[in-house]
Amino acid sequence: MAQARLQEPTTMLIIRDGDPLCVETSTLTADSSVFKYMLEECRFEEEDMKDFSSEAVEVFVTLLRDKKMADIEDGLFREINKLAVAFKVVWLQCDCRRWFERKILAVSSEEEKTFVFDESYYALKRLGNEEYMDMFVHEFGRSDDTKFISRYLNDFDNLEINMLCPLLQLAGSNNEIILDILNKSVANNSGLSKNAMLILQNINIWCFQANWERWSSLLEKITELPEITVSDLRFISKLQSK
Repeated sequence: MAQARLQEPTTMLIIRDGDPLCVETSTLTADSSVFKYMLEECRFEEEDMKDFSSEAVEVFVTLLRDKKMADIEDGLFREINKLAVAFKVVWLQCDCRRWFERKILAVSSEEEKTFVFDESYYALKRLGNEEYMDMFVHEFGRSDDTKFISRYLNDFDNLEINMLCPLLQLAGSNNEIILDILNKSVANNSGLSKNAMLILQNINIWCFQANWERWSSLLEKITELPEITVSDLRFISKLQSK
């Protein structure tokens, strides 16, 4: 039995640190269409895995052998999830999702909440997976965590849209946060920033009824910006007339 195992075809995985990993080819190809194509059809004898940490690759191989996801360390999740996506291991992608969902439901501290938000954003931005962020917003969108949201909105004008949108969803009906960040943006710019315009174009202005004076004051400040464009000024004038 041992002799037969030694005769199995193997593939060398080139990792960042240490010697290459010698792995049974069948372990890699059993559940990965990517490995199957490269190793069986293209007949590669080695695969460069240096885009991933050595520890993550070693754990990834163990998971492929065991065909189930263990309770991995938080610090390894991003890499394992990325490996599952890169090599199209469907069952591992599903297990990563379940692992992450449990993490969200178990959040009991600011540190844990920050971890799951950052991982949600990474999955959204780098992997094109909206599901994690949707889970986060669904779980925490009902709570009014001004401190948490404001921390991420500190650099509001430079935020990418795919991060700004979920933060605004988390803010929900908390119009004080919206007014604060818009006022800060107006104070720091000579024209209307693209993110400020995005909010103004999509906001329900009637949510500001309780703060109508602040809302009106904000619009007035925008019209006084020295480098406001004609089109932006026309848009603000329409908001003022409502």
